Amino acid sequence: MVTALVATTALAGYYVGSAVPAYAATNIQIVYSTDNGRTWSSSLPVPNPSSWLTRIWYNNSDSAAYRDASVLAHIRSTLVAGTTKVCLSPRTSDPAKPDNSELACNTDGGQTGPINEDAVWGGGLPETGLGTIDGQRWNLRISPTAGLFAEPSDLTKGVLERGKKRYLHLQGCTYGNAGPDNFMSFVANVPNTPFRTGTGVSNDPKPLSCGPGDAAYRYKPGSGATQAISLLGRRYFNLQQCVYNSGAELATVAAQQPQTNSSNVKASPTGACPGTGWVAGNSRTQALDLLTLRYVNLQQCVYAKPGDFYTNLVQNSGDGQTRSPATDTGDTPKPANAACAPGYPTSYRWVSANSATQAIDTEDTTRGAGFIEFEAQPNGGSSPYNHSRPVSAWLLIGGAIVAKDSGGWRV
Repeated sequence: MVTALVATTALAGYYVGSAVPAYAATNIQIVYSTDNGRTWSSSLPVPNPSSWLTRIWYNNSDSAAYRDASVLAHIRSTLVAGTTKVCLSPRTSDPAKPDNSELACNTDGGQTGPINEDAVWGGGLPETGLGTIDGQRWNLRISPTAGLFAEPSDLTKGVLERGKKRYLHLQGCTYGNAGPDNFMSFVANVPNTPFRTGTGVSNDPKPLSCGPGDAAYRYKPGSGATQAISLLGRRYFNLQQCVYNSGAELATVAAQQPQTNSSNVKASPTGACPGTGWVAGNSRTQALDLLTLRYVNLQQCVYAKPGDFYTNLVQNSGDGQTRSPATDTGDTPKPANAACAPGYPTSYRWVSANSATQAIDTEDTTRGAGFIEFEAQPNGGSSPYNHSRPVSAWLLIGGAIVAKDSGGWRV
């Protein structure tokens, strides 16, 4: 039985309010495997096998992320030490038929590492009659994202993340005039439409898309760049702006730069750019925190003086007069016409027609699935210890039981 609760009660010391409609699209489901994960089922054979894997799947298809969430379980069997892990599996719609084409687990490179089982196994449960037995690791309480997104591996409560698109596609397009000047554009919603790019999000590859430019500044084929930045299990979008001075003009590149990436580590704001001629005062990396947040607000601020256009993307540019204050992440989209830094009255002046803020919506409510996995063995006791479905599981948010799977037993 899989249940998404819309009404709850006071249980074992937790006060849970009446209806919680905001959680209506969260659920939880238990599945088992007796062949090391090749096949999965909602029930175990009787008598129990010598060992089995359990996955407690959660799915957050709400248009929200939650910061006070726990997955709880009571297993009535013996935990195999060192087997607990936490994974995201956003392409899975049926836990009995998992889609492993996209998977991010706490043990992957760049994640936090092994779960601290001493911290997450033990403690009480939210319903009476299921207490801890001395010396047994029967009760699990863990954050749905423990060990992911740079979160500690010992968290008993933490983030239930919203579903998000797989890739943020950052695209840069270069336009040139008859002279030495180049104009770089990065956002998809510039008011001057011939200079729009294909920057955005998707779950699949996306080709470079550059507008044609105009009669004065034409697109330079072969000079554009696109970078697919994976958002799966990554907390930060590190955006590196590298500005180069040729002596005649300033040129800005951001896609395919060394520190433009996604990571669980903030990049250095003053990391070096490749090649020579880069301007340290204007070249910066901004680490944009994506955890629980829906929008990447990417602001392109364009400044011009006779013979040269200069494009800025980051909020923390060393030149405070030519920076992009609206570049950030949040649950609120910034307006497309958000103001840029003012520029200079006698040299690089702000050009509003070539400037815009693109509110990139990363949310995808079909991609909120993940699971907690562990291996268990029979503990040798009589019924109900050899019951065919020996796990009970709950999803708690703010102390409220918002979903549960009884495992056919007693919750």
